[in-house]
Amino acid sequence: MLFRKRRLPHPIFQTAIGPSVLLGTGVCILFYALIFAGPLNFALLRRYCLCHPVAIATAGLFFVAIVALGAKWIGCFKQQKRSLASSLALEDISLAYADASQLESGEQKSEFFDTLWRSQPTAVCDSWLGQRV
Repeated sequence: MLFRKRRLPHPIFQTAIGPSVLLGTGVCILFYALIFAGPLNFALLRRYCLCHPVAIATAGLFFVAIVALGAKWIGCFKQQKRSLASSLALEDISLAYADASQLESGEQKSEFFDTLWRSQPTAVCDSWLGQRV
């Protein structure tokens, strides 16, 4: 097919931009308030963070990105906790891998691991790592 619709990423990979922008803007305002109020009043910070409007906008975007990445990081740890609690034990996975190594063809191994993956709980399959697999 010449024109295929691009498959959208699973919503679990997306982050809400609104809260990230609001919180990141607040952190940026706090950063500049600390520069003007005195605790971070260093010549180097004034020179590089206040020298041009582009530098101020760049710092704002930096703080928004840090907040968004922090939210994803927290979400990742929450998913890891949930999915590890309901996944197979490591011994079961190593036994399954030993069973798969005895299979002869790659297609049989593929079917074996596909069946093993489908037997996992939905919390594991719907996690970020599960979507990647």
